[in-house]
Amino acid sequence: MDSLAYKSAATKVFYSVLAYSIFNVLSTICSAFFYVPDTMAKSLVETGSLPSSFYALMVLPLITAACCIYNAVALKGFEKVFDEMDASSVKKLRVSAILSVVASFISALMILMFCVNDNYLTIIMLVGIFAIFAGVLGLIALIFGLIGYVKLKNSETFPGAKGAKLVFIATIIGIVGAIIGAFVSIVSEIVAIAVVVMNIIGWIQIKNADVVENDAITE
Repeated sequence: MDSLAYKSAATKVFYSVLAYSIFNVLSTICSAFFYVPDTMAKSLVETGSLPSSFYALMVLPLITAACCIYNAVALKGFEKVFDEMDASSVKKLRVSAILSVVASFISALMILMFCVNDNYLTIIMLVGIFAIFAGVLGLIALIFGLIGYVKLKNSETFPGAKGAKLVFIATIIGIVGAIIGAFVSIVSEIVAIAVVVMNIIGWIQIKNADVVENDAITE
């Protein structure tokens, strides 16, 4: 394995993960505190316009989607560094990123419903439908990500196995936090921040992992 190629590709993935994680948390927090359908619908009825918080809710998912696209592109380059087995595992992370892009666009589209329809009941129905699609895509993306990190953390040839293990644990914690957060909203925000920190540390470990050059391997 080419050490320089690994470091270069891993660094690009790290920065994409860093950007995605930060904007994803901001999007989650803003949605939790400012996404209030009653308030937005009332603003539309009374003033004919949306509150300023709407625009933050609209922009953040789009920025998050852009970060996912960057992540998918970076993972494509990272995938080329490895042999078939590890490349296949990294490819699953790339598929997860692509699905996350679509889910982020759907999230933005959900919010956009407030701009194109003044029928409150219709808005709630449309948001519900898009929320289901986004949720399903998010779940599938999560499954691909988990499978990818499980394979990488157990790989004997992947240099950043330790970091992959930490990201895997962070993902599990994120799932548990999301489930608890469905009943206690503040929990999801706290867990989201913890997961971001663990993801960043995990990818730092992957980026800085020691790489054994191909020509250094002896029988």
